[in-house]
Amino acid sequence: MSKYYLVDELDNDGYCFDSISAVKESADELGLTLEELTIYDTKMKPLKLGATYLVETEIDNCDLFEGFDIDEIPEEKLQELQELLDAWCKDIDTNTYERSKKLSIEEVRKRQELENENIW
Repeated sequence: MSKYYLVDELDNDGYCFDSISAVKESADELGLTLEELTIYDTKMKPLKLGATYLVETEIDNCDLFEGFDIDEIPEEKLQELQELLDAWCKDIDTNTYERSKKLSIEEVRKRQELENENIW
């Protein structure tokens, strides 16, 4: 279960909703019911850095021998760099979320109940 929601029919100034209660409040203001909404779980959009792109960019920006290009670098070294970048990126909080799973109204109601139980 995610901690944020995106809703097709509601504009939240580009931000995710942080609860089903917040979704319902916004929907109520527009005269909509939860059943009329398309609500999605979200997942954090990961930061992705490409080793090949980074190396090619640096080769272009450096004052290197004119004939030196990406083909001069062994594939194993590029793979090693990519693995390092992947591990490094995994721990970066991008604070950017994207749609994950569309929620059924049953799931929405279940989460709403759980939120209400946690309030008291």
